[in-house]
Amino acid sequence: MNDLKFAFRQLLKNPGFTAVAVLTLALGVGANTAIFSVVNTVLLRQLPYRNPERVVVVSELNLAKGGEQTAAATPSFIHWRQQSSSFEGLAAVTPANFNFISEGTAERLQAGMPSANFFDVLGVRPMLGRTFLPEEEKLGKHFVLILSERFWRRRFGADAGVIGRQVTLNGNVHTIIGVLPETFRFLQPVGMSGWPMGQTDPDVWRPYPYESVDEKNRDFRWLLVIGRLKQGVTVPSAEAELRAISRQIAKSFPDAGAWSVGVKQLHDQVTGHFKAMLLMLFGAVGIILLIACVNVANLLLARALSREKEFAIRLSLGATRKALVRQLITEGLLLSVLSGVLAILLTRWGVDLLLAVGPDTLHQWGAIRLDVRALAFALCLALGTGVLFSLAPVIQTLRTRVNESLKGESRGFSESSGHHRARRLLVVSEVTLAFVLVIAAGLLGRSFATLSRVNPGFQPDHLLALDISLADRSFGDPGKRIRFARQIRERISALPGVVSAATVYGLPFGSMVKDQLAFTVRGREPAIAGHPNITGYRQASPGYFETMRIPLLSGRTFTESDHTNTEPKVVINAAFALEYFSNEDSLGKSVLISDDPQPYQIVGVVGDARAQGLGAAPAPEIYQCQLQACEYYLSLVVRTTGDPSRMLELVRKEALAMDPGQPWYNARTLDHQIAQSITPQRFSLLLIGLFGSAALALAGLGIYGVMAYSVTQRRREIGIRMALGAQARDVLNMVIIQGMQWISAGLLLGLIASFPLMRLLRNQLYQVSAADPFTFVWASVFFVTIALIACWLPARRAANVDPMEAMRCE
Repeated sequence: MNDLKFAFRQLLKNPGFTAVAVLTLALGVGANTAIFSVVNTVLLRQLPYRNPERVVVVSELNLAKGGEQTAAATPSFIHWRQQSSSFEGLAAVTPANFNFISEGTAERLQAGMPSANFFDVLGVRPMLGRTFLPEEEKLGKHFVLILSERFWRRRFGADAGVIGRQVTLNGNVHTIIGVLPETFRFLQPVGMSGWPMGQTDPDVWRPYPYESVDEKNRDFRWLLVIGRLKQGVTVPSAEAELRAISRQIAKSFPDAGAWSVGVKQLHDQVTGHFKAMLLMLFGAVGIILLIACVNVANLLLARALSREKEFAIRLSLGATRKALVRQLITEGLLLSVLSGVLAILLTRWGVDLLLAVGPDTLHQWGAIRLDVRALAFALCLALGTGVLFSLAPVIQTLRTRVNESLKGESRGFSESSGHHRARRLLVVSEVTLAFVLVIAAGLLGRSFATLSRVNPGFQPDHLLALDISLADRSFGDPGKRIRFARQIRERISALPGVVSAATVYGLPFGSMVKDQLAFTVRGREPAIAGHPNITGYRQASPGYFETMRIPLLSGRTFTESDHTNTEPKVVINAAFALEYFSNEDSLGKSVLISDDPQPYQIVGVVGDARAQGLGAAPAPEIYQCQLQACEYYLSLVVRTTGDPSRMLELVRKEALAMDPGQPWYNARTLDHQIAQSITPQRFSLLLIGLFGSAALALAGLGIYGVMAYSVTQRRREIGIRMALGAQARDVLNMVIIQGMQWISAGLLLGLIASFPLMRLLRNQLYQVSAADPFTFVWASVFFVTIALIACWLPARRAANVDPMEAMRCE
């Protein structure tokens, strides 16, 4: 208690030192705890399902694309479910959208369409009612709904009597049979081709009649298949069994031979995209904490050196070294506790900042907050750092020699060689750590700049988009959908401020399912004998390419004359033409699509539009004319003369006036949509850039502090040198050279330490090498400039030392 009281008085006696030390450590601990709160929720916390370690994702692997993971085809899922013995159950789900009309208001709902055993496989029990029965997976009996807790509260006022109530979705009457618990989260898969972007936790769930799907329909891969392994069954053994089943399928359906099967734990599937990013950020804030510790250790070492006479006197009066060490550790722990309290306050703000600037998919994990585990982490971190940054002054205190210290003070104390080495080691270490972060920030910055400059293949400025589904019974006739699409284009195009309007199925950077279809070029064998080619598929209206300003490379685009009574026409993109018509003109050639015996004539070639993101290379695509075939899902895209966001309400009002029962949803500008697509990269760059700047600032302050203290301790020496004829320039160079020697050693070690960083960042970079020489040179020059300034300021003060003043104590 006496040590604690004395330590508290010492901190109050030096408020400047205390404030700087506490704030420095609080920032380091707070940043670590904020990142740990996210890491804890996303990577460490178990999924909210029963025995989540036994829940896996089963996907198909496209062997033609190097084993690319993709969603599963319905016939594959049915075979796996019927023949596998490694699972307690296999379930499937696919996303959908429903039109919900209640009290005269139309609303678009996100929906999940699972197999009947989906919630049983996950081990989820409803809060109200029941889950689906096996017979409700059959066609005609599947009009039953389970509501999410969120939607139940919002639209039904948390009415417990909602079970058995009937509602209308897409023109069909459905019966509500259950409400899910508040804790349930449908965690979206990451990195799976064929799974739509931008999906959120569904509002409602309705079973899908999977058994009614045609056994031969293997081209449409859209299912997320989830399985629960039997007790004792491993992932590799389950994968081997499913691959054996797939080989048997390939004997009856040769097309299936181009595909294999992959099995992953669900946790790995849903965290794969975040894991590397979060671990990288965790490492970055760890470096910040170490630099903060080094700076505070420097401050404590400087205080210990200035108190060396005090320690020597106390030792000469009978105090033990153990008592002095205990005193210093007590002061360090008191600082760490104060810093920990402030860090916990800063963590709340830090978590809010992470959620504000982070990808929207972070929110699917539920509340990210400072829970008990994160709080314990913060307190342990604060106490651990208290011991860590107390080590340097403790070691110096243990080496204190009473007689030499008292004599040294009488001579006008100058820093001992041991003290000098300790401070040099601290400077080199923080330069090393800071340089690693600066390199990381530079690499991510170059990558993000390169990604931001990628041409999406169209002009996104002044483009507004809305989505609609025509999936209810009133639009069952394709002709009605074609007429609806034409009328909405004509109606919106007539609005003031609108340059043009078009409709499309599969708008780039959209949220709807991107179809793939099987095709062959008429008169040619497929690239892989016996297996049809696979390409991207979209439907576009006349005027679509002009509205998007996708360049026409040859031929023509669709016109109003391309209707259902004319020969089917398609337009292909440049990637398609390059892959399948590399050395010849594609115009006039025909393709056969799926099982349709009628050939589709190629009438035009357009530029590549990056559909899945700026970082994804354009893939071959076929565009079908929307006047000849029209899907249930449409995107309306409008080019405006001014700010498209100001046209949103006018366009929405006009569209709703055409059919109030068809809600338009997902309104956005294409500029904003593209910006959202690179949010993960922006998130990483923002945080690493922030941490790199903080590390650079801390390192600069640390260098300045050490050099300034060194100049103060060498004041008498410098005075003697100048009295014997040294010039101010000589003193300036001496101090700067000494500092740059330390900094050069730190930069060299930082360069060596950055090689493991390169391997970690390799998958985070876009068209930038992890060993990019420009970044390393730029980071070195920038760091040396900051270090020179930090050395020059105390060096200038040293050069202005008055010899008479410096030696007056003699």
